Amino acid sequence: MQKVCFVCLQPSRLKCSRCDATQYCGKECQKKDWKVHKHNCKDKNAHGQINSNIILNKADNYFQQGNYLRAEKAYKKLLEPSLRSNFSHAYIAGCLNNLSLTLSYQGKHTEAADIAQESLDIYRLKIGATHIDTLNCMNTLAKCYSYLRKFDEAYELLNECIEKSTKENGKDHDKTIHFMATLGDAYNYDGRHDEAQKIHRECLAMNNNNHNDVQCVDISCSLAFSCMKTLQYEEAEKLYKECLEKILPTHGENHPRTIYLMMNISTTYEKQDKFNQSEIMNKECLAKSIAINGKDHPSTLRAMTNLATSYRNQGKFDDAEQLYKKCLEKCKLILGPDHLDTLSTMHDLANNYHKQGRFDESIKIYEECLERRKKTYGENHPDTLDIICHLGQNYFKFNDYKTAEQLFTECLEKRTSVLGREHLDTLSSIFNLASTYIHQGRYNESLILNQECYDKRKVILGENHPDTLKLMFNIGATYGTLEHFDEAQPILKDCYDRRCIVLGKDHPETLSCAECIDSISKCQLKQIIES
Repeated sequence: MQKVCFVCLQPSRLKCSRCDATQYCGKECQKKDWKVHKHNCKDKNAHGQINSNIILNKADNYFQQGNYLRAEKAYKKLLEPSLRSNFSHAYIAGCLNNLSLTLSYQGKHTEAADIAQESLDIYRLKIGATHIDTLNCMNTLAKCYSYLRKFDEAYELLNECIEKSTKENGKDHDKTIHFMATLGDAYNYDGRHDEAQKIHRECLAMNNNNHNDVQCVDISCSLAFSCMKTLQYEEAEKLYKECLEKILPTHGENHPRTIYLMMNISTTYEKQDKFNQSEIMNKECLAKSIAINGKDHPSTLRAMTNLATSYRNQGKFDDAEQLYKKCLEKCKLILGPDHLDTLSTMHDLANNYHKQGRFDESIKIYEECLERRKKTYGENHPDTLDIICHLGQNYFKFNDYKTAEQLFTECLEKRTSVLGREHLDTLSSIFNLASTYIHQGRYNESLILNQECYDKRKVILGENHPDTLKLMFNIGATYGTLEHFDEAQPILKDCYDRRCIVLGKDHPETLSCAECIDSISKCQLKQIIES
């Protein structure tokens, strides 16, 4: 196992000469870490310290290398009563904080939150509420709360961190930026992606002035995530690739963080219909994760799900189903039936059935998934509303337009309340409800909704975005159905011209538009002849 510097993660053969535990690449990094390390540094010749320092050295190195399961075991060993007595209260709190992070990175968020709270209580009592270690621990606990969807508690802690760090260090200090970025992450988990993106762009601009490359990668990843959620896939791909390029020299090709970034890049490929590239990268990620983490690690299960999604998007439904079922079984056993990754895999399996037209099977899974989402995250959480939307789409495909209408209406009302009328998810709900009106012969009602959705999407996504053009087509086709041919023709011809440029002349949606124009022309001719 290659040992790395505790500060910069570069390969290292040197240790602190006093404790013979913490690894450094040279004097410069050792000086940077001394303010914190001096509180924990113990003489290697002191009674009982040698074994403790060896375990600490292993724990820290495992943690820096991303081997979180081994790091967890080592930190827990250090915190056993027989070894705990060798350390100061501040040192114990630090071990607890690191243990909390290792648990959180493995998806064990409830246990991580309990450990972080224990660490925070010690820090507040022994070194004070404004000490930087206390604020770091508050930040760790806030992350746990975000993962657990306890956003009020997370926001309260993070705003306190930002306020105290700004007062002590200034707004442009690395730590203040770090706490602001974590607040942006919390917004992302809460579905507030536009607010998250605004904070992360601000943090990135301030961080670039400080030249902190490690923090730059973290913030760029968070910004890329919010870009994905707001359909800015090209920018997300670019950001993730820049992050990967920055960490490869220090982390190497097989570090969990490297694999994590590769999986995110593959997701951007999926969203841009680069399915072959995505499949190749996902296979590589899965092989690496199995070799490093084992077959049952959460990261391995995520890589397995990603590969299944690549298969699904290429129409390899049987291969996708086999992987989804295998992954779901393991997620339920290892993570529990209500874990986010378990519910996401259920969602993906249901979607795979939907793509095959197996709507009854898809509905059954979505209904179970919806109940678990409500129980875990609440009825109004964006992820819960996403399931309601997908369930409605299955009933729509099942030709049960009444049930679909009820679900789409519920989803639209809640998304409008939670996300706002201008949010892209809300606009999708408007589009879905308008589609049910069309199939129920309620054309004028559908026109009103589609026109509203078109006007808003045109501003947000642009006139030539495929989703905007779908609405243009629906409006033109509806006018045609109502025999308002003079209004339908120019809209559909404009839509056809734009689709030729954006999608190509042979794309199914372009051909569909051409067929609609031809059909309306024939109806117009018939009307003229009859008159």
